[in-house]
Amino acid sequence: MRRAETTVELGSGQSFAIAGLLERTSIDATNALPGIGEVPVIGSLFKSNDFQRGESELVIIVTPYIVEPTSSPQALHAPTDGFKPATDLDRILYGRQMAPLPGPTLNAGFILK
Repeated sequence: MRRAETTVELGSGQSFAIAGLLERTSIDATNALPGIGEVPVIGSLFKSNDFQRGESELVIIVTPYIVEPTSSPQALHAPTDGFKPATDLDRILYGRQMAPLPGPTLNAGFILK
């Protein structure tokens, strides 16, 4: 497990990259038939070379938001409240992944300043 820890001062909605990690791996393997694979001229017919290379990158970006506390739990809404899955018609013709909701959309979970 790898961990990053830092202290930064940001305004609400500003983003900052606090860490990055780049990992590179390479594997070079030679497989040969025992005995005949070491013969100088015809040995190459009985062996194989494998080479694999892998790269991965991880970046941690933080974006804080200042929110207002609420006085009652009923005032908070989950992002899935009122979710209605898209029908085949919505997905195929309109390219939607969820059906349009009637009425205004709501702020889910918190209020942004």
